[in-house]
Amino acid sequence: MKKIAIVFLCVILSVLIFGCSEPDDLGEGAADNESVPHNEQETYNNDTENVPEVKQETSTDTTKSQEQPEESEEHSSVVADSEILPWGLFPYSFTTEDIHGNTVTEESLGEKQLFFVHLWATWCPPCVEEMPDLAAVAREYGDRVGFLGLLEDFETNPDGAKNIMESSDKPDFFITIDARDSQVSGLLELLNTGYVPTTVLFTSDGDMFEPLVGAFGYGYADILEAILEG
Repeated sequence: MKKIAIVFLCVILSVLIFGCSEPDDLGEGAADNESVPHNEQETYNNDTENVPEVKQETSTDTTKSQEQPEESEEHSSVVADSEILPWGLFPYSFTTEDIHGNTVTEESLGEKQLFFVHLWATWCPPCVEEMPDLAAVAREYGDRVGFLGLLEDFETNPDGAKNIMESSDKPDFFITIDARDSQVSGLLELLNTGYVPTTVLFTSDGDMFEPLVGAFGYGYADILEAILEG
């Protein structure tokens, strides 16, 4: 019943989505490090079909694959119970630099119950517009949720990203790294829906939820609350 309630809540929240941007194949971009052509960066789509059902993902293999892990009904009921949500480090290992040039690893996110991985771009209006709301969500849930940003245009517009982050009340609410970095290519595959923004939630033991496609703004708080509180 808890899982059904979460899915029902997310279906309701999906109407809050402002829209999302459709870049070219990010999986290919991660390999060849090419930026997305600007004339493809202004296409938006209201894709509200994806809701965060629990999926099981325990492998950190960076081999590219379009297949999502099979859903585990047994583990779904476990993840929905906040009393046994595991605390731990982010289940994907990486060592890279953030947008400020600092060396960061999975340990930089700290030990949390959930990890919020957000794929976005500076040229995506919904991504930019929801940033203050995301900062508010991080301020409220940052003690239990680790926030990681995968920036699609990290190399081409780092200053723009910094300015966008600075416009929020909590500018450093998530660690922002290059979405095309080979260190996180396997992680990018899990978020590669073809749209930005896209968000995936992970538990520390490697379980993942269905991608959230589009901008939910402060609606992310209701989703996190439903999962954490069960």
